[in-house]
Amino acid sequence: MPIFFQKQIRLQEAKIIEEKAAKIKEWVTVKLHELEVENQNLRLINQKQTKEMKTVQSKLQEATGKKSVTSAQKPGECQQLSSLTFGCFSNRARSPQPSPKFEEISKSSSKEPAYAEGKSGRSE
Repeated sequence: MPIFFQKQIRLQEAKIIEEKAAKIKEWVTVKLHELEVENQNLRLINQKQTKEMKTVQSKLQEATGKKSVTSAQKPGECQQLSSLTFGCFSNRARSPQPSPKFEEISKSSSKEPAYAEGKSGRSE
C-alpha cells in the first residue's frame, strides 16, 4: 500500500479518535455537572435535617427537663450521621442507568474500524 494512502488512513483514524474523545469529554462534563447538583441538594438536605434534629433535641430537653441530652452526644456524631445518610443517597447516583450520550458513543465505536488495524501500519 502506498505511503500516501497510509497517511490518509492515519489521518482519518486520528479524526475518529478526536471525535470520540470530544464525545467522551462532553459526557463526563454533563455527568460531573449532574453529580455536583445532586451533591449540593444533598448538602442542603443535610443542613435542614441537622437543624430539625437540633430543634427536636431542644424540645426533648424542655420536655424532660434534662440538660444531659446534648452532653451525651459525642462530638462529630452529626457528621457521622450525615456521612451515613450521604452514603445511602450516593448509591442512587451510581445506579446502572447509562446516559444516552454514552450509549451513542459505544454504538458508534462498534461500527468503526478497530484501532489495532491502524497500529499495524505504523511499523513502516
